[in-house]
Amino acid sequence: MNLEPIVVRMPNWLGDIVMATSAIEALHRTDRYALHLLIRRPWDELFRHDPRLESVTVFEDRGVHLFSTASTLRARGYPTVVDFTHSMRSRLLWKLAGIPVVVRERARMPDDHQVMRYLSVIRPLIGGSPVAPCPPTLFYSDLKSEIVTDHLLSPRRGERIEVRGVDRGNRNLPPSPQPSPASGGRGGIPEILIFPAAAYGPAKMWSTSRYVDLLTMLTDRGWSIRLLGTAVDREFLDELVEKSKIQNPKSKIEACPGLPLNDLMRLIVHSSAVISCDSGAAHLAAALGKPVLVLFFSTDPYRTAPVGHAVRVISAAVPCRPCFLRTCPIDYLCRDAVTPHDIDTQLNDIFDVPAKLNNLRSGPN
Repeated sequence: MNLEPIVVRMPNWLGDIVMATSAIEALHRTDRYALHLLIRRPWDELFRHDPRLESVTVFEDRGVHLFSTASTLRARGYPTVVDFTHSMRSRLLWKLAGIPVVVRERARMPDDHQVMRYLSVIRPLIGGSPVAPCPPTLFYSDLKSEIVTDHLLSPRRGERIEVRGVDRGNRNLPPSPQPSPASGGRGGIPEILIFPAAAYGPAKMWSTSRYVDLLTMLTDRGWSIRLLGTAVDREFLDELVEKSKIQNPKSKIEACPGLPLNDLMRLIVHSSAVISCDSGAAHLAAALGKPVLVLFFSTDPYRTAPVGHAVRVISAAVPCRPCFLRTCPIDYLCRDAVTPHDIDTQLNDIFDVPAKLNNLRSGPN
């Protein structure tokens, strides 16, 4: 059966990209379209093992790159593009590329969850009827041979556009495995990954003292902890490790800022659970099938909470939230109302933590 080729322009931010995979899944289920992703680096790594896609193209649309990208797209002759951005530059790109049909969001729906907004974009491609929700899903494998990489050269300026075509033989690759809580970590100790920072601003983040109290509590329970973030977060992560070691010098806490995306995905897949503020990392972990505890302070979980089989939103009912501010003018009431005990309660609800840790410590009979 001949499938109609469609190019899909993915969003620019990690959390939005993950939520848009719900629409990718819905298009894939129609068995009518051959899906070709257009995405910025480094987010192409998210789709390195995705069997739903024909190709993944890493592109740039700034300056002269706009014309080389348009030239490449025009040469491929795509009849339709699904645009999940609101970028004027993208609209110019489709004009230059000569793509006749552009499917994009016509009107913003501020009260809907972002997943539903992306699904509404593709309604014209599946008959105009409402789209059944599909959970955001990513595929991960330790195998290195599932992607064929090609490099296309623009006929004008020689700008390189990297294209990864998915091996058709791996169409049935399952989603990422879900290890049991006691299977991940270092030395057989269950491991929790924590993403404490947010580029958005401090209104999304817990205070340092709260994080230190949480780390002390978790390590006293026997968990191994990795603190993760970007290279910019290094000083903050090191501070948390240093202050936590003062409370418990024998605690197993390690700061790992600035990891490559594929290494980050590997850690998530083999961890027991993830704790994060409202950030792209929380969406990434949920789409990889991990239990996620996500802290919502200034933002609204009804619009952007991660979607997954074991996602728990932790927030406080204060009258001023959600405010969507980057910094708080009234002393961060929403984040200070959440305590480490709230997270501990949710962990115990997801896992039979005391029993698992006691079994681990006692060893085989």
